[in-house]
Amino acid sequence: MVLQTTERSDLRNLVVGVTLLFSQGPPRLSAHVMAPLVGKEKCWIWFRGGLSDGGHWVSGWYGSEARLGGVRIEHFDDVPCRVPEWRVAWKEPMDLKKSPEIPQDAQWKLFPVD
Repeated sequence: MVLQTTERSDLRNLVVGVTLLFSQGPPRLSAHVMAPLVGKEKCWIWFRGGLSDGGHWVSGWYGSEARLGGVRIEHFDDVPCRVPEWRVAWKEPMDLKKSPEIPQDAQWKLFPVD
């Protein structure tokens, strides 16, 4: 069993994730802190989905301009990465199922991250 919570500290402008893991033996606590959110804006990221479900916009991400181009995105539950601009919406999309204009031969993730 896994219990998770996430809080945003107004004092330090950090996002803190805490996970309490229950398995065989005593419970274990796992915590992580994202980089300060200064200069980052809330954004929605387009995910293409699988075979049974179509793509959709996902909220809960924070983005900023990447030094190497594209947008560097962060989420408390994921590793920071860099994506092309067409995958990012800075305002909540009216239809969360409507895809953005996807370029032909589009890259979905950019490397390296920083």
